[in-house]
Amino acid sequence: MHQFSVKVRAGTISRISGIDFRDYKERFLEPLKNIVIAEDEPYSDYVYKTRHPRVATLVYRQVCPDDQAKARQFIRLIDGLDVGYSSDKRALEEITRGRALADTFTAVEEGRALYERAISIAPAQAFLYQQWALFETHHSDGSAALAEQHAATAHQLDPRSNVIRHTQVEIDRRRANEENSPILKDTFRRRARTRLNEMPSNNRFAVSSRCKLLVDEVSELSRDLAEDAKPHEALFFAENVKDAEDAVARAQQQFPDDADIIQVEAHLRAVLDQEHRALLALERAWAAGPRGSGTPLRIARIYQARGRSDDAQKVLTDALNRNPDDKSVHYAIAIRYLQQPDYDQSVVENHLRNSFSSEDHNFEERYMLAQFLFLKGDIDAAATLFDLIDRRAPENFRRTAPRKETVITARLPEYSGMIESIREKFLFIRSGSYPRRIFAHYKYIDADILEFLSIGQEVNFLLRFNRQGPTAVNVRSARS
Repeated sequence: MHQFSVKVRAGTISRISGIDFRDYKERFLEPLKNIVIAEDEPYSDYVYKTRHPRVATLVYRQVCPDDQAKARQFIRLIDGLDVGYSSDKRALEEITRGRALADTFTAVEEGRALYERAISIAPAQAFLYQQWALFETHHSDGSAALAEQHAATAHQLDPRSNVIRHTQVEIDRRRANEENSPILKDTFRRRARTRLNEMPSNNRFAVSSRCKLLVDEVSELSRDLAEDAKPHEALFFAENVKDAEDAVARAQQQFPDDADIIQVEAHLRAVLDQEHRALLALERAWAAGPRGSGTPLRIARIYQARGRSDDAQKVLTDALNRNPDDKSVHYAIAIRYLQQPDYDQSVVENHLRNSFSSEDHNFEERYMLAQFLFLKGDIDAAATLFDLIDRRAPENFRRTAPRKETVITARLPEYSGMIESIREKFLFIRSGSYPRRIFAHYKYIDADILEFLSIGQEVNFLLRFNRQGPTAVNVRSARS
């Protein structure tokens, strides 16, 4: 069970193995003393695990060399569980996770037999049907029809679950990608979007799936484009690319470190950067003379990715000549300059200030200008702009600072300050680098260092930025 990250408690072991609690030391702990250890969990009883995950893997491979042996062991475990106990219910959920079992069983029938047995002891558990749907979705021999059927059953058992609704969305998306019929593709994608509309708009899984659907469509359009695509086909492709990029950009603002959204963005970049026909279509769309900035911005990014830096600069300059007030182009040029080793600060600031107007909702552009003002030492102006962003931007905008460096933070030095206060999950630092106290969440501080931090202690740190201003990361004692 440790092979599948299941925390095993004494009661679970007793019910599966038949070992009485009175015989635990003699029949369980003593024979396995060099393999199994007991850990005392806060607010709970002991859990038992192998001394190292590698041990669990080695034992598992020897005891379960083939699908039949694996299935026998899984079913033995399932038959020994009593889901009336919360620990056993959690154990059942952990050992029936669909993606893991799809990787575990070569033969799809063995996995299905396991789910049938699990459902026989817990017939009303929506989770089991949902995981069976995921198993069918991810197994190489899985059935899309069965996946849809089991996800529907899970939804009937728990109609309010956003997790199950999201599973249905992903099944629809996958079926759309596998279909050859344009009509069926469109049917599955429309149904996926209908289901997404039933989920909260700020749900990160829903946001991610919306982006995936758009990127899927761009990928298909890119594959189907002819090298001599007609102007209206090229424009249609460019519009779809814009929709996908805009959605991904909004998602990254809401969830800057979400691995799934980062992967979606990387897939979109790969589709556009690697597909020669995609670039040809965008170039034709731009040559057709639209004034919008979306197409030249995408062309410039592809040129840059392919090492055609001069061509990237030229297309951005042409776009600004066509429309000198285009905010998106001003922003793109500013970022391009910031990516160079040397740049003119006044030129960058001018482009950033032209990337938004007083009453618009270009908060990402304001956010970048605020960081740039901090970088150039205009701290009071930066603080004022961060205040405006915090007051006016949507609730989900840049609530957390990104973990990775940006074109701004990569240029910032290490700072020093003093710990002013310590709370349950975060602390505040006073520093001469900023007129206000600087927030630092514990998730950005190494646990070994955190243990020794105290009020009044001098510390060094790096900076990232959220909607309210600078936040400290990599905090460490100034004496270390």
